Amino acid sequence: MKKGKEILDTFINQYQNHNYVVSLECPDLSFINPDTKKPQYARLRISYVPDQRCLKDFTLSDYLVSYRNSEERDESLINKIREDIVEKVSPKKLQVAGDFLRQNGIVLSVNAEYTKPSSVVTPGAQKIIR
Repeated sequence: MKKGKEILDTFINQYQNHNYVVSLECPDLSFINPDTKKPQYARLRISYVPDQRCLKDFTLSDYLVSYRNSEERDESLINKIREDIVEKVSPKKLQVAGDFLRQNGIVLSVNAEYTKPSSVVTPGAQKIIR
């Protein structure tokens, strides 16, 4: 059985000469808080400008479910997801954002970005990702 980033799969981008934004959202990402050992929940948003490959969204769903029983810190989780997507898709630009819902009523937001060196992204696509 595949685990972690091995779950993610891609397909060839037929519009490599276009700058467009792919946005994905997971409203109920769950994992285990390493301090309390209790489930933690977050709303996850991923936006990217594809280059040669695009992410198959159904594999993203399976990938995110694989974190359900993992002990992760909020910041670490967002950065791991960013690193795994960069490795698999190598997008021109990527933003991974998570809003973590706390039991004390505080929402913690974590944003991790990536821009491929020497890639040109049109201003319109830049604005949408921000």
